[in-house]
Amino acid sequence: MPSASSALFFGGVLGLLQAIFLTTAAKPLLQFMGVKSDEDEVERRRQQEKGKDKVQWIDMYAKCGSLEDAISAVENMRFKDTQAWSTVIVTCAIHGQGPKAMSVFKNMKASQVQPDAVTLLGLLYAWNHSGMVDESLAYFHYMTDEYAIPPGIKHYGCIKDHRHIG
Repeated sequence: MPSASSALFFGGVLGLLQAIFLTTAAKPLLQFMGVKSDEDEVERRRQQEKGKDKVQWIDMYAKCGSLEDAISAVENMRFKDTQAWSTVIVTCAIHGQGPKAMSVFKNMKASQVQPDAVTLLGLLYAWNHSGMVDESLAYFHYMTDEYAIPPGIKHYGCIKDHRHIG
């Protein structure tokens, strides 16, 4: 008659073998059965979280006055979203770099990321600080015509500031 300790030992070994089998055979077995994996979705979400960390770095560079480091950080991001691009555009605005903000915006559009109200506010703000009145008025109208983004009070405030400049 086997002892309780040997039964526990064999039970542990069988449990370990079962775990090894399930971890190695589960994925092919599930694929054979037609069950789809969520690995792509998990990876996409993981990259989004990394992107949020990068946006915080971009913001830090901006607040420390390092425009080139902020731009470099977004250029090196694997997945660039609207928030990342907008952060760099606002960074350019803070530093009075209207033409650079426009260049970043063009890169954003080329990467097929849609702007939002913050992105366009950043552009208006950048042009305000660079004295680029015509460009700001054109993009103020593009907000509704091209991007279907209704202007908010801050957008109108930038345009009001442009009227005083021009």
